[in-house]
Amino acid sequence: MTPTEKNKKNIGFFQFLKIVKWVVRFCFQLAPFETGMVFVLKAVSDLDKIVNPYIFAKLLDSVIKLVGKTDSLKSVIPWLIALFAYNMLISLTRLFMSFYRNHVRLINNWKTEQKLYEKVNTLGIQTLENSEFANCLQRGKETMGNINNYLESTFDFLSSIITLIISAVIVFSAAPFVVVLTILLTIPTYLIDRNYMAKIWNYR
Repeated sequence: MTPTEKNKKNIGFFQFLKIVKWVVRFCFQLAPFETGMVFVLKAVSDLDKIVNPYIFAKLLDSVIKLVGKTDSLKSVIPWLIALFAYNMLISLTRLFMSFYRNHVRLINNWKTEQKLYEKVNTLGIQTLENSEFANCLQRGKETMGNINNYLESTFDFLSSIITLIISAVIVFSAAPFVVVLTILLTIPTYLIDRNYMAKIWNYR
């Protein structure tokens, strides 16, 4: 068994969490404000999956009551305004999120390379001439671009967790069995994705 194959087998879930923690901390050190804004705006943007259907449902109820002559036009207007205003807010949120995400990528790209060469400059000539170190350095250069991808994937995951928790609370208060059923139906997909992502992780 080669060292590379051995390392692949040793990489587990907790090792993955350590890497994710390092990536997030590293990116916050390079661009704290921009990185924080990306996470906040991403979380707000993903709440659209909950808030937008809620406002639309209220608007639809008002329209049905209006058609049934049980309510006046005044009850529809506030929800129309709310729907328009909220969609404008989400559009602006996604615009700013795109701006900060690109900004973080630009900062991380040049600052990561700067950090790498600052570290290399502190090493002795014997280390730099070592073939094993040269291989590690080359692999480091090749994977530096993945830091942004890991960061964005982490924020996507955390944002999905926030949305999932809020959705589960809302659904559980109305129909608890739906939450249980959803969890049970998710298990097969989770197992398949876990196996697939493990292969991708080992390959990288």
